[in-house]
Amino acid sequence: MFIVFEGVNAVGKTTQVDKLVNWYRKCGAIVKRIKFPSNADCVTMKDFLDDFKAHQTSIIRGITAGMTVIADRYYDSTKIYQEDPEAVDRYIEKHKLRKPDIVIVLTAPAVICVARNQLRRSFPQKLELLNTVNEQLIGYRQLALQQPNYFVISADRTPQAIHKHIKSVLRSYNVYRLSAR
Repeated sequence: MFIVFEGVNAVGKTTQVDKLVNWYRKCGAIVKRIKFPSNADCVTMKDFLDDFKAHQTSIIRGITAGMTVIADRYYDSTKIYQEDPEAVDRYIEKHKLRKPDIVIVLTAPAVICVARNQLRRSFPQKLELLNTVNEQLIGYRQLALQQPNYFVISADRTPQAIHKHIKSVLRSYNVYRLSAR
């Protein structure tokens, strides 16, 4: 099983990935956690895509071994943040990147995400930034509408409430099962 968390900066992806990984492990499952980009030097769209490609063997081996692979971002973020989403699609097809089984798209009002970012670092709250985050949120929602295995979850609640919702989505999608031990 390959589960990916997507969403704008400071929406709570890493928190929810950590919670899900810990929950699976407490249940005795074998879990592989991946965070993208894995390389701080990623700048261009090609850098990000090559980073995903470099992890394909690891993702496929984990899934083949019966692990649940949980990723903090994947190629949809590159579609949202870069200028040419069609080029991302062409790269995915050309290099046969492993598609996720489930994508959890976390959303929250832009003002909440910007405020969370400000708590982590000095990050000015400007109207242009709010507009940019709003456009990114719309992009993620549009991606989710196109795919039956994408689930949009509101992240403007407590981390525990969000985690409970994620587990209910996994249960409804029939992936509540644990990975092989």
